[in-house]
Amino acid sequence: MKALEDLIAQIGNMRPDARQELEDTLRQAGALDAFDHWQPQLGPQTEAYFSEADMLLYGGAAGGGKGLPPETPVLTPYGWKAIGKLKVGSAVCATDGTVTRVIGKFDRGQQPLYRLRFSDGSTIVCDGDHIWQAWVCRGSRKIGNARSAGQSGGRKWVTSEICKHYEAGKPRLKIPIVSEPVRFNVAGQLRGAGNFVGRDLPAYVIGVLIGDGSLSNGCARFTTEDPEIAARVSSELDCELGVYRGAEGKTPSYRIPNAYACRSLEELGLLGCRSENKFIPRPYLFAPVEDRFALAQGLMDADGWADLDGDIHYCTVSERLRDDVLHLFRSLGAVVTIRQKQPFYHHNGERRSGQPAYTLRIKMPAPERVFHLERKRRRAVGKTYQSMGLTLEAIEPCGSGNTVCIAVDHPNSLFVTEHFLVTHNTDIICGLSLFAHHRVGIFRQQSGEMQGIVDRMNAILRLSGKGKVSGNPKKWDGPDGKKIEFGHLGLPDAQKSWQGRDHDLKCFDEAAQIAPDKILFVCGWNRTTRPGQRCRIVLASNPPMGGEGDYLLEWFGPWLDPMHPLFGVAAPGELLWANFISEGSDIRSEWFTEPTQVEIDGEMHWVPSRTFIPARMSDNKYLDPAYKAKINAQPEPRRTALLTGDFMAARQDHEWQVIPSDWIEAAFDRYDAGVGADEPMTVIGVDIAQGGKDKTVLQPLHGTRFPANVIRKGVDTKDGADVGGLIIKERRNNALIAVDATGGWAGDTIGFLTREHSIPVEKCIFSAGSNRCAKGSGLKFFNKRAELYWTFMEALNPKSGDNVAIKRSSRVKAQLTAHRWKDRSGQILIEAKEDIKKRVGSSPDEADGIVIAWGFRELATFQRVTRAHSSLFSAPIADPLEDW
Repeated sequence: MKALEDLIAQIGNMRPDARQELEDTLRQAGALDAFDHWQPQLGPQTEAYFSEADMLLYGGAAGGGKGLPPETPVLTPYGWKAIGKLKVGSAVCATDGTVTRVIGKFDRGQQPLYRLRFSDGSTIVCDGDHIWQAWVCRGSRKIGNARSAGQSGGRKWVTSEICKHYEAGKPRLKIPIVSEPVRFNVAGQLRGAGNFVGRDLPAYVIGVLIGDGSLSNGCARFTTEDPEIAARVSSELDCELGVYRGAEGKTPSYRIPNAYACRSLEELGLLGCRSENKFIPRPYLFAPVEDRFALAQGLMDADGWADLDGDIHYCTVSERLRDDVLHLFRSLGAVVTIRQKQPFYHHNGERRSGQPAYTLRIKMPAPERVFHLERKRRRAVGKTYQSMGLTLEAIEPCGSGNTVCIAVDHPNSLFVTEHFLVTHNTDIICGLSLFAHHRVGIFRQQSGEMQGIVDRMNAILRLSGKGKVSGNPKKWDGPDGKKIEFGHLGLPDAQKSWQGRDHDLKCFDEAAQIAPDKILFVCGWNRTTRPGQRCRIVLASNPPMGGEGDYLLEWFGPWLDPMHPLFGVAAPGELLWANFISEGSDIRSEWFTEPTQVEIDGEMHWVPSRTFIPARMSDNKYLDPAYKAKINAQPEPRRTALLTGDFMAARQDHEWQVIPSDWIEAAFDRYDAGVGADEPMTVIGVDIAQGGKDKTVLQPLHGTRFPANVIRKGVDTKDGADVGGLIIKERRNNALIAVDATGGWAGDTIGFLTREHSIPVEKCIFSAGSNRCAKGSGLKFFNKRAELYWTFMEALNPKSGDNVAIKRSSRVKAQLTAHRWKDRSGQILIEAKEDIKKRVGSSPDEADGIVIAWGFRELATFQRVTRAHSSLFSAPIADPLEDW
């Protein structure tokens, strides 16, 4: 690739006339025929197009693969929806609080774009013909022989006209906000599979608890000096509150009985929140108008205030709550501006920084409506504002892009918009499919997700006059037998419909969302009989989020995983060679640093090559500059992942993930620091595979320290004697032996140890019932598997004081973080092992060994104490392998 990079650099530095001469020469020779209507951008796209890798992972950054601007979301009664996904007949929110319908939708193609910035800090990108209702600040105009000023003097402007108005230095313009509260129709939300969470608690109570509530200790309390607030909470819940007055002069604290609030708060995700991470749950943020006003009253009674002049404000230290309150009041017809302040305080004479505080100034008609507390309400009564518009602070051109226009069935033709982000790397797939290959298969997780690729490919085909992608299922038949087929792999066994269908190019867009076993199955027919046609596999993907796509870190570990033994050996774009090796339900990669042949079924085969080419946002010269600003506004680690393509930075915990990734990293750090290094072996947890393709795993535990495990192939532990002999060899210090006996596979091993060697063995049956409960929540465990994983999570909690230390391993981390849970009729249920295998492509055997060992730690400690007590009266039993 070095020669290609040098050539690209030389072409980039050529004089325009010399570059044109080179292009003419190449075109006369037919070398540029493929690129008449599409060509890869210089940089990663060009490198990916010409890469010699048999399997290529391309992408990593938002906007790295195409020049489309972001789609714009439109407010609907059910939340935000991309304008491109709206249809004629779709319901949208009008600016006067009513609901209207889309009566027309038009794809306008490439248009000049403009970025507009308003006085409340918001920005939006639209094309030059977009229509705005606006008026001149402090200006007036005649309407019906009468002089009219302000909003009543407004008229329709197009964006390009506004730009010329500002370039001429004329007075700034204002646009209207929603004149009446927006009407939503969201009854609740799904949190986990089949768990619908609605608005069970009164909205006012939720507002008070978010504002003045103490929720971090597992119960619902709030503190207030106003009995009026406590009286309304008690009335709406129809219960008596516990009162804690404390010392004289202290503000009273009120406690809501657990039966009235805790379950609902936990389902909403609020229970356990501290001030800095509070938020408004979606069912309340998109609640009916009367509920949103009640929510606002609870928030403002608790943490809001009214100045002497009637201006109203709200303050929080939570960034998420800041944005939620902003959304809430805008939906009620307010103009909101935000001011951030960094407070300081002194402790023992030392000046320290406090948490950043965000103050929201809320400007709305009849502001007294958002207070229930009379003393605050009185101050806001009668406050009026001359104008309720947003001032357009600046407007500037920002490139060009495809735009979509809708018409709505409303007298003022206006609807409500905000921003939306596009995060696909599809252009390299389109280019390779049309210009470098003959028969192509392109796959996504869901069929409805394919439209973006189809639209982009049709745009290229339209320019070249080569027909279009059409039909159901989608396909394109080109000249000389060329064919591109589109498929989705989300349904069970969807991959089997592609058995025997040959393609010289297999593409997987947003590969992180597709199960790895399905990708490997489809790739079994990556072949061709066409002379001179190369075959390859391309996985285009943004960084994986929420644990999905972690298999990419194994498949391309030398470039992505700092813990991989070959990390740093090859730079991005350079080749390494790897085979997929099957070990039971696990698929791992066997790596080589140079081209190598291996024997498979008696024949010699060359090992395929792989590489990773990161696409960064800065590589896309056509991308709207406003898009990068929006990505910069994203929270970490999503921001870093989407800007740079850093897959490791993107590994975000799933909403229902049992063990947080950060807690495992902390356990790795404790191991590296030597925590528990001198402890004797306490337990050895065993996950057995007798014969077959699975693995036998032995996981020792020394106090709270997990050293490296011992793994043997199933073919090397064919019976109980093999497994039992391995356990005897690895066991130290009379450690307790705990064996996974689920399904009865451990019977031979247990018999070998107990009958032939008189060594006691404890059975662990994951499917057995449990009579224990989770700390804090009091939820029961559905079975032993849920108990073991949950209690191990509690031990990893930095506040537990258990100081668990684990030998650093990317495989162990992936397995421990793969487990998810759900609330099943008030019981904690952990995802089944078979479901995890299907989702991540490997079996969590090593994680099972860890939780088994930890689950029997207390029993082992008890037995050790008992033996020590007995040793006072009898000679100790010697361990024959003590010094082995």
